[in-house]
Amino acid sequence: MSVHRVVPNVPVGGGGAGPDASALRDNAAFHGVLGFEEVMNHGWIMTLAPPTRRAAQISFMTRDSAS
Repeated sequence: MSVHRVVPNVPVGGGGAGPDASALRDNAAFHGVLGFEEVMNHGWIMTLAPPTRRAAQISFMTRDSAS
């Protein structure tokens, strides 16, 4: 079996819904400059990828859904 994709989860922000949403928006804006687009957003975790290579992804997580 070979590995096809590894997606790093970067912790950002924290606390309530307001700061979480702000932290995710700030990261999306920064990575937009690098050519990444939002491909998934669950409110507490957002994944970005370049439009030409969707397997290259990075996720920003404000909290663990299990907590």
